[in-house]
Amino acid sequence: MKKILFLTLLSFCIFNLNAQNIGLKFGLNLAGLNFGHDLQSQFDAIDAESKTMMGLTGGVSFAFELSETVDLDLGLSFTQRGTTWSIPSFTGDGTIDELSRTLNFIDIAPLFKFNYAGDFSVLIGPYVGYAISGTDDVYEIDNALNYTIVTEPIDDFEAAEINTLDYGLNIGASYVINNAVDIRAGYSLGFANLNAAEDQEDVDVSTTSNGLYLTVGYLF
Repeated sequence: MKKILFLTLLSFCIFNLNAQNIGLKFGLNLAGLNFGHDLQSQFDAIDAESKTMMGLTGGVSFAFELSETVDLDLGLSFTQRGTTWSIPSFTGDGTIDELSRTLNFIDIAPLFKFNYAGDFSVLIGPYVGYAISGTDDVYEIDNALNYTIVTEPIDDFEAAEINTLDYGLNIGASYVINNAVDIRAGYSLGFANLNAAEDQEDVDVSTTSNGLYLTVGYLF
């Protein structure tokens, strides 16, 4: 899979050598996860609440003019997805613990850019992402039952029951200032099931991603 990813990225870069505009972008991704009914019920049973997580995003884009009003914008980016859980402490003392899972993806996103109002544009298109790394917050408990929350790398996605392939739809808007500064905001809706645990009969444990993003870029 890593060889396929490398060849895909190499082909992507070679193909975009003839781009009319090249942009660099950086920003934030307010990420979350959508859980299947039965998985959500398990969280509800222990009063665990899933919340959005602030992640980073950044990358490069290549623009090709298709017509006077439509461009094809090919993006290659690093994007963090995941979630944060608020969970009552197992000590029963009434405190709330915050546990996060962060997944780092390399995304390829071809966007159609509709230029209808001068410097303002509407963006829509699919994305495909591959998880390259991640972290989990876990409990460390000593013999006296004292605990701390530590962040550990996810070394084995298969053992962690995480699917590394994500895909979905991006919808957003762009505003360009002085033909140089590109401000973008939008919503990403994932369609892929990131939970590699096998569904039991009539049990839905699917997990999909979503996120609101805001980026600032510079066009060359």
